[in-house]
Amino acid sequence: MIKKYFFIILLLFVLFLLPGCKYTYVIHVVPEDTRLIVNGVDVHTPCTWETEEKSILVQAGKEGYNPLTRIYTNDSFFSPASVNVALDKRMYEISFDLVEGKADYSLDGGQAAPLPFRGFLSFGEHLLSLKGEDGAGASFPVTIYQPGIFRFRFQEKPLFMHQIGVYSCGSAPKQVDFSPDDRYIYITLLGSSGFQIFDVKKREIIQKIYVGQWYSRCGFVEGLFIEKYRSYFVSQMTTARIFEYTINENDVPEYKRSISTEGVWSKVIAYSEPLDLLAVSNWCSNDVSLIEYASGKVVKKLTGIIVPRGLAFSHDGKYLYVASYEGGLILKYATDTWEEKGRFFKKYGAMRHIRVSPDDRKVFISNMLHREVYEIDAESFKLVHTYKASFNTNSIDITADAKLLFVSNRGPNNPENYTLRSPENGKIMVFDLERKELLTSFSGGNQPTGLDVSNDGNLLAFSNFNDNTIELYEISAMQDMLSLRQMNCLFPLNQFAFLSEKQPSFLAENR
Repeated sequence: MIKKYFFIILLLFVLFLLPGCKYTYVIHVVPEDTRLIVNGVDVHTPCTWETEEKSILVQAGKEGYNPLTRIYTNDSFFSPASVNVALDKRMYEISFDLVEGKADYSLDGGQAAPLPFRGFLSFGEHLLSLKGEDGAGASFPVTIYQPGIFRFRFQEKPLFMHQIGVYSCGSAPKQVDFSPDDRYIYITLLGSSGFQIFDVKKREIIQKIYVGQWYSRCGFVEGLFIEKYRSYFVSQMTTARIFEYTINENDVPEYKRSISTEGVWSKVIAYSEPLDLLAVSNWCSNDVSLIEYASGKVVKKLTGIIVPRGLAFSHDGKYLYVASYEGGLILKYATDTWEEKGRFFKKYGAMRHIRVSPDDRKVFISNMLHREVYEIDAESFKLVHTYKASFNTNSIDITADAKLLFVSNRGPNNPENYTLRSPENGKIMVFDLERKELLTSFSGGNQPTGLDVSNDGNLLAFSNFNDNTIELYEISAMQDMLSLRQMNCLFPLNQFAFLSEKQPSFLAENR
């Protein structure tokens, strides 16, 4: 009888507690930063989830991984259920090959095999090692995040920078310009009908813009961003016009207007924010057009300049510097009077491209014929230093801290015609501006022409005119090297070869 009452009391006790009991789940997820949703609620991981229901719906997702949706059940509210969620990486079709020559490859320390490689690789970082016929080789990380085709080209020596890729583009890429936020590279096409937009994160061309009503006449030379107006300008030499596009909230350029330069064969564009003024060099009419931004009207012309090309305003707007390509001159004009205030002359010089240091104290100019870049004191307009470059020195750029100078060299001319493919590839050269010496020199494609350093100083891009490609590099290792050299100024340059261990010796294309 006592037992009967005991079981009745126990049953009543359980029935009394049962409505308040909950099922417990202890949830762990791999990778830990996966987005986890339980019964429609976002939760942090790892987590403990309590519910009056015996089952829960778990959804997990992360970029590069296959998503998971699954129901988990706990048959007892007396003990927690352990839920372990492990996402599988996505697999992408990938191929690796060389531009020329032969090499063996290995992936993630695996067995060596001859290129080409075609197969599937999982999302994320992989270590690719290549070994050429002559025994030279390198290992470097490759990030897989989409299907891709990678192509490589051997380099002769360590570069002290990370080679990201070589990417196909339109006909005769003339210049490359990073957008103000460095998310895109705009590519002007001399041999096509406008410009292209390269997405730096996606590593691919995402849009081609057919410019103006005369786009079939091709000849798009230089580009220019004006961050103040969210504008991008591109010049078309065959029509002597510049075209303005406004970048909308979706980062898409929208056509705004066409402006006549009132010159002939217009090329380089410069802008001064203090003056709100554009300058455009006119190659065949031997003048520079000064254009008021607001109205788009030519307000003045600087005349008598023999084949002007490169242009740059000082950052304070007080001076305009003009390169005379066939006159062997760089000219300095005061913008308040437009009078000439200085000139630097090099006999038989072919002055091409200008950059001004961030503090306005130095002016850099490339001399295409003499294979040189000049550093000029902006105030005295006297030569400070000559940097010896290579065949057909083209575009130049300097980092925001004015410590590095990057130079594209087109390579020797084709004996039949300079517009044809060069007999050998051109070079990219990097100089230490504090020590006035060459840091590294490496092969580009056929006729490297346009060149730009990103606004944050992390990336270098340049175009290969006769390959119809652009190349992209991560250059922070150059900054690391400079910092180490400053720590011990007695170290010679070759002591820093160890930095190349984390840098690839190949160029990659992912399209």
